[in-house]
Amino acid sequence: MKLILQTITGIKYAIMVEPTMKVREVKRKIFDTMEIKNKVTLLYGQEPMVDGFTLESLMIPDESTIQMVIEPEKKIKITVQTFKKGQIPLEVHDTDTLNEVYDGLANSGIGPSTMQQEFFFNGTELTDYSMPLYMMGITDGDIIDQKCDGKMKIKLENANNLNRSFRYLPVRGSDTVGKFTRFVSMTLEQNANSIVLFHETEDKNGQKLFDELDIDEETLYMCGIMPNDTIMFINYNSLQKHYSLQIQYTDSEGKEWEKQLIWLDGGHHRRESGRSLMLKIQHQFNIPYHLQRLRFKQNLVEVNANERYSQEQLSNGNLILEKKLVANA
Repeated sequence: MKLILQTITGIKYAIMVEPTMKVREVKRKIFDTMEIKNKVTLLYGQEPMVDGFTLESLMIPDESTIQMVIEPEKKIKITVQTFKKGQIPLEVHDTDTLNEVYDGLANSGIGPSTMQQEFFFNGTELTDYSMPLYMMGITDGDIIDQKCDGKMKIKLENANNLNRSFRYLPVRGSDTVGKFTRFVSMTLEQNANSIVLFHETEDKNGQKLFDELDIDEETLYMCGIMPNDTIMFINYNSLQKHYSLQIQYTDSEGKEWEKQLIWLDGGHHRRESGRSLMLKIQHQFNIPYHLQRLRFKQNLVEVNANERYSQEQLSNGNLILEKKLVANA
């Protein structure tokens, strides 16, 4: 059937529809075919046509004239419940689409991301990113839920492995750290209680950082983990016997103000990498990897992250660790 749409200025448009189409579907067809982005109100016989009713239920015959009122766009305030940074308030237009909402999140530091983004409103997934917010029933003050549950692969790397070999593991952004740790322990056939995981990142200056994944309830996405990111793991069962470190804390002026004797656990491997050792120090004593200067007491040569060391080299009292403190850090 054909409908004649007439604006308040008298301009007429013809549109082909089906009697079984609901009014909201007619509006969507107007949006798709006539490129009218603004919200429209349809009137038949001076009565507004309700979105949920079909044309036949409203007893609208073929070639009827429908009054079409094109409303000006208006600003609205919505809130996006993000997966990573809590609630983000956004000021948008009711004619904006989810693509523009996503751009607003990007400007807030939430995206863009190579991970799949999903949006929900009132429990229903919003799948059409080109549809205006008003057509999805989103109005001023409403809350949209953002979920990042898409599958991704991350690199799992042994900190004690010097050739940087790794394996890919399939995960989801919604997986918790606790669940991921258990998955890693099963994959490696090792006790989860002896494994510590670190997310390898870089600061703006290219300085390598290792953020420990130590909150079981946090999701991988909340930890900033993205596809193809590297996760390092250390195993505390890595030496046959205990060894100790002498910690020298140094302030920004180079003045030493505290010494402490440290003991680390042992295990079954014969050689330990410098990287693994430094990550253990970060885990146990909260001294960031990039602030450590680990040296042998006898000759003051620095421990190299990319070399392995024997049990004799790491024996009791053979190591000195200086913690470099940055002023106002």
